[in-house]
Amino acid sequence: MDISWNSFEGNIPSSIGKMNIWYMDFSHNNFSGELPKQLATDWNNLVYLKLSNNFLSGNIPKFGNSVNMRVLFLDNNKFSGTLEDVLENNNTPLTMLDISNNSISGTIPSSIGMFSNMHVLLMAENLLEGEIPIEISNMSSLEVLDLSQNKLIGSIPKFTNMKSLSFLYLEKNDLSGSIPFELSQSSQLKLLDLTDNKFSGKIPNWMDNLSELRVLLLGGNNFEGDIPTQLCLLKNITIMDLSRNMLNASIPSCFQNLPFGRYDDGYLPIFETPVFGGFVTPYFFNSSLKSSFYPFLSDGDVLHLEAEFITKHMDYYYKGKVLENMTGLDLSCNNLTGSIPSQIGNLEKLIALNLSHNYLSGPIPITFSNLTQIESLDLSYNKLSGEIPSQLTLLNFLSTFNVSYNNLSGTPPSTGQFQDFDEENYRDNFLSQNIQTQILDMK
Repeated sequence: MDISWNSFEGNIPSSIGKMNIWYMDFSHNNFSGELPKQLATDWNNLVYLKLSNNFLSGNIPKFGNSVNMRVLFLDNNKFSGTLEDVLENNNTPLTMLDISNNSISGTIPSSIGMFSNMHVLLMAENLLEGEIPIEISNMSSLEVLDLSQNKLIGSIPKFTNMKSLSFLYLEKNDLSGSIPFELSQSSQLKLLDLTDNKFSGKIPNWMDNLSELRVLLLGGNNFEGDIPTQLCLLKNITIMDLSRNMLNASIPSCFQNLPFGRYDDGYLPIFETPVFGGFVTPYFFNSSLKSSFYPFLSDGDVLHLEAEFITKHMDYYYKGKVLENMTGLDLSCNNLTGSIPSQIGNLEKLIALNLSHNYLSGPIPITFSNLTQIESLDLSYNKLSGEIPSQLTLLNFLSTFNVSYNNLSGTPPSTGQFQDFDEENYRDNFLSQNIQTQILDMK
């Protein structure tokens, strides 16, 4: 029964529980009110339930008592209550649970570790508090874990048994401590997002063990020290954000070895991703996961996982194929010193580069003219000197450019994309009044 993407409203009647169905999709409507408890007790054959994107409220019925329930989407509603209500029966064969963007409160119960069949667990944007229980490491089948935008505290559990973990979202909590070494054993990890927490210490030098890592987001923490050269060994990286920390060394020249979308054949390598139930589907970057073990379900049952990354001075959420094609490096708002390695110019597939708000000195490398795919380049708030290389006019896709608050001199380029830039792009440098007037005339 699929009545999704309509304008149905009102309550979901309890009588619907009398229907002998295994698949129900009521998502993307205007249903409101509480769910009848009978839905959980009468639907013994229910395997798949999707109620996403409605206005449903109250406590979530104990669907965990269903002996056949495999997939449960309750995200983007107004449900309240605690996780104990949702996860009461740990013998259910539940493989996927999404309760994101509700008002679920309380702590994460230790019993969550008993859900050994769970592949995807999404609990972002709730009111969860307390520590992440160490028992969560017993979820050995887990591929995607999203606990972001809650009120969680404490350190990251060791995740010792989570060998299948591919996507880990912990951003925007109050987590602290260091990144545990045991995470290095998650060799399938493709995305790690720890943004906007209180993690401290050094960025681990074992990061290169995460050989499948595509997206690394560590911004907005208290990491200090140097940027480990082991990051240069991440041969599949496409997005790296180390911004808003306290890193205080120079930029490693070996960053030229990072791919950022550059491969020998010019494309991201295709690899196969297992779909629940043994079916296999090829993807480029695994930002999409089939949500059910039934292969005949529609495209609406594909999870398009996303990543948040700031570029062009805006906070964007990159999702699906857009995420797969996005490349970016953000080292802004640290205490980095020294010159910008000319080797950074070899990252010709880079779309966004942000080195602003550091203490970088020396010239802007002429090799930046090799960044032919660059759309956003921010070098503001540093101590850069010399002239802006005229060769940068070769950057045909450059739409955001900022070198304000440096010690640059000379006349800015005036052709190509630079015709569209004005004094806001060059503020507080050693430009004479005549040059400033000339910049205005370029418009």
